[in-house]
Amino acid sequence: LFPLALLSWASLRRRAPATWRAILVAVVTFVLILAPWWIRNGIVFHRFVPTTLNVGESLFDGVGPQATGASDTRFAETPAIRDLPEPQRDAHWWRESIAAIQHEPNRVIRLAFVKVARFWSPWPNESTFQQPLVIVLTTLGTVPVWFLAALGVWRCRARAEVMLSS
Repeated sequence: LFPLALLSWASLRRRAPATWRAILVAVVTFVLILAPWWIRNGIVFHRFVPTTLNVGESLFDGVGPQATGASDTRFAETPAIRDLPEPQRDAHWWRESIAAIQHEPNRVIRLAFVKVARFWSPWPNESTFQQPLVIVLTTLGTVPVWFLAALGVWRCRARAEVMLSS
Protein backbone atom coordinates (compact mmCIF):
# COMPACT_ATOMS: atom_id res chain seq x y z
CA LEU A 1 0.00 0.00 0.00
CA PHE A 2 3.02 2.28 0.29
CA PRO A 3 3.00 3.43 -3.35
CA LEU A 4 -0.69 4.32 -3.13
CA ALA A 5 -0.17 6.24 0.10
CA LEU A 6 2.83 8.04 -1.37
CA LEU A 7 0.94 9.02 -4.51
CA SER A 8 -2.11 10.11 -2.51
CA TRP A 9 0.01 12.24 -0.21
CA ALA A 10 1.93 13.76 -3.10
CA SER A 11 -1.21 14.55 -5.07
CA LEU A 12 -2.45 16.71 -2.20
CA ARG A 13 0.64 18.88 -2.36
CA ARG A 14 2.20 21.05 -5.04
CA ARG A 15 5.45 19.44 -6.02
CA ALA A 16 8.26 20.27 -8.39
CA PRO A 17 8.69 17.93 -11.39
CA ALA A 18 11.89 16.55 -9.86
CA THR A 19 9.95 15.47 -6.78
CA TRP A 20 7.31 13.80 -8.92
CA ARG A 21 10.06 11.93 -10.78
CA ALA A 22 11.49 10.74 -7.46
CA ILE A 23 8.05 9.57 -6.35
CA LEU A 24 7.54 7.77 -9.66
CA VAL A 25 10.93 6.06 -9.32
CA ALA A 26 10.01 4.94 -5.78
CA VAL A 27 6.67 3.53 -6.92
CA VAL A 28 8.13 1.75 -9.98
CA THR A 29 10.94 0.31 -7.85
CA PHE A 30 8.43 -0.92 -5.29
CA VAL A 31 6.34 -2.59 -8.01
CA LEU A 32 9.40 -4.20 -9.63
CA ILE A 33 10.57 -5.59 -6.31
CA LEU A 34 7.19 -7.11 -5.45
CA ALA A 35 6.22 -8.20 -8.98
CA PRO A 36 7.90 -11.64 -8.78
CA TRP A 37 6.01 -12.37 -5.56
CA TRP A 38 2.73 -11.18 -7.10
CA ILE A 39 3.33 -13.35 -10.16
CA ARG A 40 4.16 -16.37 -7.99
CA ASN A 41 1.01 -15.83 -5.93
CA GLY A 42 -1.09 -15.43 -9.09
CA ILE A 43 0.22 -18.73 -10.45
CA VAL A 44 -0.16 -20.61 -7.16
CA PHE A 45 -3.47 -19.14 -5.93
CA HIS A 46 -5.08 -18.00 -9.21
CA ARG A 47 -5.77 -14.59 -7.70
CA PHE A 48 -3.93 -11.46 -6.65
CA VAL A 49 -2.33 -11.83 -3.22
CA PRO A 50 -0.28 -8.70 -2.49
CA THR A 51 1.85 -10.08 0.33
CA THR A 52 1.13 -13.37 2.08
CA LEU A 53 -1.70 -15.60 3.16
CA ASN A 54 -0.29 -16.00 6.67
CA VAL A 55 -2.05 -12.92 7.97
CA GLY A 56 -4.74 -14.99 9.69
CA GLU A 57 -2.13 -17.00 11.57
CA SER A 58 -0.30 -13.85 12.60
CA LEU A 59 -3.53 -12.24 13.78
CA PHE A 60 -4.44 -15.32 15.81
CA ASP A 61 -0.96 -15.22 17.34
CA GLY A 62 -1.85 -11.77 18.63
CA VAL A 63 -5.49 -12.23 19.68
CA GLY A 64 -6.12 -15.94 20.22
CA PRO A 65 -6.81 -17.38 23.67
CA GLN A 66 -3.14 -18.34 24.00
CA ALA A 67 -1.93 -14.77 23.27
CA THR A 68 0.19 -12.99 25.86
CA GLY A 69 1.61 -10.12 23.82
CA ALA A 70 4.64 -12.19 22.88
CA SER A 71 4.77 -14.23 19.70
CA ASP A 72 4.31 -17.98 20.05
CA THR A 73 3.02 -19.81 16.99
CA ARG A 74 3.12 -23.34 18.40
CA PHE A 75 -0.67 -23.39 17.98
CA ALA A 76 -0.11 -23.48 14.21
CA GLU A 77 1.63 -26.84 14.42
CA THR A 78 -1.66 -28.74 14.73
CA PRO A 79 -1.26 -31.30 11.90
CA ALA A 80 -4.86 -31.08 10.69
CA ILE A 81 -4.51 -27.33 10.17
CA ARG A 82 -0.81 -27.14 9.33
CA ASP A 83 -1.33 -29.50 6.38
CA LEU A 84 -4.18 -27.48 4.85
CA PRO A 85 -3.43 -25.56 1.67
CA GLU A 86 -2.31 -22.00 2.43
CA PRO A 87 -5.61 -20.25 1.49
CA GLN A 88 -7.69 -22.60 3.65
CA ARG A 89 -5.21 -22.37 6.52
CA ASP A 90 -5.31 -18.56 6.36
CA ALA A 91 -9.12 -18.57 6.25
CA HIS A 92 -9.22 -20.90 9.27
CA TRP A 93 -7.00 -18.62 11.36
CA TRP A 94 -8.97 -15.53 10.26
CA ARG A 95 -12.21 -17.17 11.46
CA GLU A 96 -10.58 -18.20 14.75
CA SER A 97 -9.18 -14.69 15.23
CA ILE A 98 -12.52 -13.00 14.64
CA ALA A 99 -14.19 -15.43 17.03
CA ALA A 100 -11.55 -14.72 19.70
CA ILE A 101 -11.98 -10.96 19.26
CA GLN A 102 -15.76 -11.23 19.50
CA HIS A 103 -15.59 -13.56 22.49
CA GLU A 104 -13.19 -11.44 24.60
CA PRO A 105 -12.88 -7.92 23.15
CA ASN A 106 -11.59 -6.41 26.42
CA ARG A 107 -8.76 -8.97 26.62
CA VAL A 108 -7.81 -8.14 23.02
CA ILE A 109 -7.71 -4.42 23.85
CA ARG A 110 -5.45 -5.16 26.83
CA LEU A 111 -3.23 -7.26 24.55
CA ALA A 112 -2.97 -4.33 22.14
CA PHE A 113 -1.53 -2.18 24.93
CA VAL A 114 0.88 -4.97 25.89
CA LYS A 115 1.98 -5.23 22.25
CA VAL A 116 2.57 -1.48 22.01
CA ALA A 117 4.64 -1.57 25.21
CA ARG A 118 6.67 -4.50 23.90
CA PHE A 119 7.19 -2.79 20.54
CA TRP A 120 8.45 0.43 22.13
CA SER A 121 10.59 -1.28 24.74
CA PRO A 122 14.20 -0.09 24.48
CA TRP A 123 15.48 -3.61 25.10
CA PRO A 124 14.54 -7.02 23.66
CA ASN A 125 11.46 -8.71 25.08
CA GLU A 126 12.50 -12.24 24.18
CA SER A 127 13.54 -14.09 27.34
CA THR A 128 16.69 -15.51 25.72
CA PHE A 129 17.98 -11.93 25.34
CA GLN A 130 17.15 -10.86 28.90
CA GLN A 131 20.80 -10.64 29.89
CA PRO A 132 22.22 -7.53 31.62
CA LEU A 133 24.81 -6.78 28.93
CA VAL A 134 22.27 -7.12 26.09
CA ILE A 135 19.76 -4.92 27.94
CA VAL A 136 22.36 -2.22 28.62
CA LEU A 137 23.72 -2.23 25.05
CA THR A 138 20.32 -2.15 23.35
CA THR A 139 19.10 0.56 25.70
CA LEU A 140 22.21 2.63 25.00
CA GLY A 141 21.55 2.22 21.28
CA THR A 142 17.83 2.92 21.37
CA VAL A 143 17.26 5.69 23.90
CA PRO A 144 19.61 8.22 22.26
CA VAL A 145 17.83 7.73 18.93
CA TRP A 146 14.47 8.36 20.60
CA PHE A 147 15.88 11.39 22.37
CA LEU A 148 17.29 12.87 19.15
CA ALA A 149 14.01 12.20 17.31
CA ALA A 150 12.03 13.93 20.06
CA LEU A 151 14.50 16.82 20.07
CA GLY A 152 14.14 17.18 16.30
CA VAL A 153 10.35 17.26 16.54
CA TRP A 154 10.53 19.78 19.39
CA ARG A 155 12.91 22.05 17.51
CA CYS A 156 10.71 21.96 14.39
CA ARG A 157 7.42 22.42 16.25
CA ALA A 158 7.11 26.07 15.27
CA ARG A 159 7.71 25.17 11.64
CA ALA A 160 4.99 22.58 11.14
CA GLU A 161 5.04 23.22 7.41
CA VAL A 162 8.62 21.86 7.33
CA MET A 163 7.53 18.57 8.89
CA LEU A 164 4.39 18.30 6.77
CA SER A 165 6.01 19.13 3.46
CA SER A 166 9.16 17.03 3.64
